[in-house]
Amino acid sequence: MNASNNPNASNNPSPAIARKDGPFTSASTMAEVLRRDASLRMVLMRFHIGGCSHCGFDQNDSIERVATDNGVPVAELLGALNASVR
Repeated sequence: MNASNNPNASNNPSPAIARKDGPFTSASTMAEVLRRDASLRMVLMRFHIGGCSHCGFDQNDSIERVATDNGVPVAELLGALNASVR
């Protein structure tokens, strides 16, 4: 049974999961960010994220958590990451 025949299937992806080619969301993990494009580390470094032991992160952490933990506005970090992958 495909999704179009399944009454329980949703046509919309979960907002907590970023599509591989879509924009990142606040729930996207840092692993998703780095898998998409390793050069996004440079974007993170502009926000002083991930460059040293004081600003490191777990790759399973969400963008929102990493931004909040580092005192960076979530919308600002998301905007920079999404602008860099267009």
